Amino acid sequence: MPTKTPPAHQGATLRAARQRRGLTQDELAAASGISQTTISRCEQAADLTTVEHGTIGRLCRALGVPTADITGL
Repeated sequence: MPTKTPPAHQGATLRAARQRRGLTQDELAAASGISQTTISRCEQAADLTTVEHGTIGRLCRALGVPTADITGL
């Protein structure tokens, strides 16, 4: 069972997942269809509760990680 990500660390967890894949924000933007600006805002956010679930899902699919690994839900 994966460890739950505390809400205060969700943005950092998203950033770490992107970096593990060796992607820049621009590359993730191209792969996910989410703007680089939105990705930057998500990574800087303390938590992702205000981000649309569909956005998080698209980012996670592009990164090849389950949404629960990022959100802890």
